[in-house]
Amino acid sequence: MDEATQLTIDVRDGVIPEVSVKKAAGAFLAALAFVVVTRWPVARTLPIDSDEFILVRIAGECWFAPYHTLFITCGRLVGSFAGDRYLGFIYLDMLTSAVALAAVWWWLRSIVRPASAMSATLLLGLAPLFWGYGAT
Repeated sequence: MDEATQLTIDVRDGVIPEVSVKKAAGAFLAALAFVVVTRWPVARTLPIDSDEFILVRIAGECWFAPYHTLFITCGRLVGSFAGDRYLGFIYLDMLTSAVALAAVWWWLRSIVRPASAMSATLLLGLAPLFWGYGAT
């Protein structure tokens, strides 16, 4: 074997790139449970930031806002099921954070060992920067 082939075999040893739909759904549910357990106790029930007031007001006034259209529309849709527009944005935050964690885990499984992928995903889930960008 030449050196490039040997390197490929060494790097790929133990990596499981194929992830079934069942494992991906399980990863999403685990990520959602992780996000709910870590964020629900500290989630605010009322908006306190000016951006939050503006988002909630715009979500109440129109379905398709002139900016952040998908985000505001999804927040309003989730809020209509939740019974409160602001709570809809909180739920949307938790859902998208869970999707992000599951996607990172899925991607990492293709380049590192499963235990390393899980550790890095959990580290990301606890990172303040991830929380800050995921907060509504």
